Amino acid sequence: MTITIANDVIALSVEPSAGGRISSLLIAGRERLVVDRSRGPIGWGCYVMTPWAGRMRHGELTFNGSNYHVPCDLPPHAIHGTAYEASWVVEEVTSTSLVLSYPIGSPWPFTGNVRHEISLDHDTIGLTLELHAADTMPAQVGWHPWFVRPAHVEHSFRAMYVRGSDGIPTGELIEPTRGPHDDCFVDALTTPQVIFDDGVSLELHSDCSHWVVYDEQTHGLCIEPQSGPPNGVNDSPEIVMAQSSLLRTFDLTCVGYPQIG
Repeated sequence: MTITIANDVIALSVEPSAGGRISSLLIAGRERLVVDRSRGPIGWGCYVMTPWAGRMRHGELTFNGSNYHVPCDLPPHAIHGTAYEASWVVEEVTSTSLVLSYPIGSPWPFTGNVRHEISLDHDTIGLTLELHAADTMPAQVGWHPWFVRPAHVEHSFRAMYVRGSDGIPTGELIEPTRGPHDDCFVDALTTPQVIFDDGVSLELHSDCSHWVVYDEQTHGLCIEPQSGPPNGVNDSPEIVMAQSSLLRTFDLTCVGYPQIG
């Protein structure tokens, strides 16, 4: 099942059974996301990352003196949480908004529920993600959009994590280096933008503290807001207490699109 919401600027489709992902994003009648499903579940559309974001080293989690293991779906690590391959429940639909939910559980050792609200307001896509914990847990939320090329990303951050030989940040922060990147950044100095070759761009706004930029591929690029760094559930965990929530937002504003009428 595919659900499409639209206005005069944007047409956005969501597939609840494919990780609840945004499977298509048309702006000015042109596709802005990678839609090639042959690239596997981590390689297309725009999907939610939770209850962790990015790589988790060897699929291992240590919390409150206990050790846990989740499957390594990108060996030798686990990546992007458990929600991106799950079926989500459709809670609400209007012509310009959609609410989905996903129950957290096995193979993650804690339980809870995630609510994802997607809305269109003229030239802006508004995404709100809330993880409600039934059990106290370390947790992260984030988004992983794959923007289709030809396009490039413009960004300026105060600092970048050093990436270890295993592809996971060491915890050390340095001045950002030149790309291409598969790196995590903090402290945005300007609003990140994805700029397409037809003059349309997307300004990316989020209250997430970390951004991963992945622009090493020729077919697409990713700039991913997330509430903590890769392996952060171990290295710098944000603890969500039982019966409380972790909430973050991500807005994508269209600029330079042809005016209608």
